[in-house]
Amino acid sequence: MLRIRHLAIVFAVLVTVTGSAALAPLAQLPPLPSPSPESSIEVTVTVERIRALEDMGPNGPRFLVEVAAQNTTFRSPVWNHTPYVYDPWSVTLAIDDHAPLSLTIHLWDCASGHPVRCDLSPKTGDTTAALSVDILYDPLTGWWTGDDSRGDASGYGRVSGCDDGSIAAGERDAELWFSIRQQDEDGDGIPAGMEELYGTDPAVYDAHVDHDGDGIPTGWEHHWGYHPCTWDDHATLDPDRDGLSNVEEYLTSLWGSDPLCPDVFLEIDQMEDPRGEPMLVTDSVIEMLTTAYHRRNVLYHVDDGGLGGGEIIPYDALTVPGQLNDLYRRYFLHHDPGNWRQGVFRYGVFINRHFLVDGHAFPGNGSITDFSRAGVNCFQISRQPLRQKTLLADQDTVDFYTACLIMHESGHTMGLYAGHPPGCDNQFSKYPWQIGSWLYRHYRSVMNYRYTYHILDYSDGTHGPRDFDDWGHLDLTFFQPAMD
Repeated sequence: MLRIRHLAIVFAVLVTVTGSAALAPLAQLPPLPSPSPESSIEVTVTVERIRALEDMGPNGPRFLVEVAAQNTTFRSPVWNHTPYVYDPWSVTLAIDDHAPLSLTIHLWDCASGHPVRCDLSPKTGDTTAALSVDILYDPLTGWWTGDDSRGDASGYGRVSGCDDGSIAAGERDAELWFSIRQQDEDGDGIPAGMEELYGTDPAVYDAHVDHDGDGIPTGWEHHWGYHPCTWDDHATLDPDRDGLSNVEEYLTSLWGSDPLCPDVFLEIDQMEDPRGEPMLVTDSVIEMLTTAYHRRNVLYHVDDGGLGGGEIIPYDALTVPGQLNDLYRRYFLHHDPGNWRQGVFRYGVFINRHFLVDGHAFPGNGSITDFSRAGVNCFQISRQPLRQKTLLADQDTVDFYTACLIMHESGHTMGLYAGHPPGCDNQFSKYPWQIGSWLYRHYRSVMNYRYTYHILDYSDGTHGPRDFDDWGHLDLTFFQPAMD
């Protein structure tokens, strides 16, 4: 079963880009051909996914989407009592091919007798308009602007109620992923006028063709604002500074990556249990983690089965030094030292028990011993200590504890390590009678041993003295080997 989260289709949509590799502003390009007044095209608006970013009640929300366009409002079916919607819903409109299309999107929670709007918008305030998403689509370019634009905080084709600066503030914050795609002659998603500007044939499907030989084909380059017929150094470009080059962003584009919004990719393998106990990393664990990262506009992707990862590894009662690196080589790299995934994925492995520690991060290739240096790209979590801790717990608690441990160990691959900040992994902060528990009580982070099993979040530095802004200081490139 394919279980890569946030599977998305890449569409040809962009607005602006920063840097010399970007597509030139429209004012600097030759004028688009004048369309025939009688010509029209079909534009399809698709809601791809929806997610509640805060608690919406014990039974979960009942989402309904409205799309208003051309003086008509279209309503989706109601998705019953689920905080995560992965069923696409579409509306198709006929418009003049030279006339911008104005859209407004609303998300409702219909769980009570009186539907309530959810917050999707970057706008602030308490009015209805502050909860609306207003989009202006340009059929001449295939791009849009408004409350969602390329390069904004939440990513292109994604809107989030957390973008107004409030998180879990009782506003029914949610995220919604959408696309806008128009009918075109060759079906490659690039309007004919843009293809003429690029010098490509509007009648030939060439989204998969790399016209300029820079390693990325036409469709992706148009999508993200690069000229498809001008060579760019995509192997080194990393505009969102998440450690993934544009080539790697292209390789993961069908999984929902965004080269202008940080992505975190994680492969998780789990050791089989001879007693047949269920695996710890459940769908619920992954959804919890995804919500935590998406509140902060870090796009989170877990491969826990399929696409080369998520394997069940043979049982071993005790893992000793050297074996973790062997697991990395065997089950992550598949004995291929040049495996492209090592530049994209962090690697997490659940083992039975480690000979020394219940969980820790490490460099998969064993190249460094100072874990304050870049290159820490893996972590292990020992299953038996966690099972003992949750022996009498219900499944929700087991899932929460598992998610907390994954988030904690992942933090070490993002530049948060023992003593940096001082409350991170502080051995004197575990228990109420220890001095560190009080010194760093305001450091409300899963990285603080006081809160490891109580908070599924990194701190944002707003809680008082000796707090630390984990989110503001994450180094998403830290899992990449240091360049000496």
